[in-house]
Amino acid sequence: RDVVLKVTNIAKKEHATMCLREAAVLKSISHPAIVGLYGEHIMEAYHIVVMEALHGPELHDLIKARGALKETYVRVVARDVASGLSHLHRRGVLHRDVKPDNVICVGSSKTADDHLPTRCVLIDFGLARTLSPADIDAAGFNQEELDKSLSRLAIDMSAVGNRHYSAPEIKNCALKTCPEAL
Repeated sequence: RDVVLKVTNIAKKEHATMCLREAAVLKSISHPAIVGLYGEHIMEAYHIVVMEALHGPELHDLIKARGALKETYVRVVARDVASGLSHLHRRGVLHRDVKPDNVICVGSSKTADDHLPTRCVLIDFGLARTLSPADIDAAGFNQEELDKSLSRLAIDMSAVGNRHYSAPEIKNCALKTCPEAL
């Protein structure tokens, strides 16, 4: 199988935190729309992650090269990304950085507009966050309460990710509480 080695110097605390968080989340998740993690190693000041190799362009690059995508293409992207996010959320995980740069269109090409991806895959889990046991206990394993908890957590952590891809409720909340952040 093809793999990618992601090697990060973890001498800087912020790099170490993101790398270890990404590996911890990916270890607990297996889904066709989420990049696979095969293993991780720490060697001196380096964190090495062995991940699934994804052959295809980022959604961002596709949009940049092609412009507006055909409806059939968008349906595949939306179906796969929604499926991956649903899988994460059912397990109490927030990606927190969903954007076209973090979606790989496997089996697609930047230029061949008629070639649909075989699947679209979420990558880059460095900002991901798993709900704490306290968050889950407060929801009492009730799906509606868990959804509310996820929403509150998303608003509380609105300073992460890319503001251009933030949900409207995050922007509205930030406008009221911290307008200078936008």
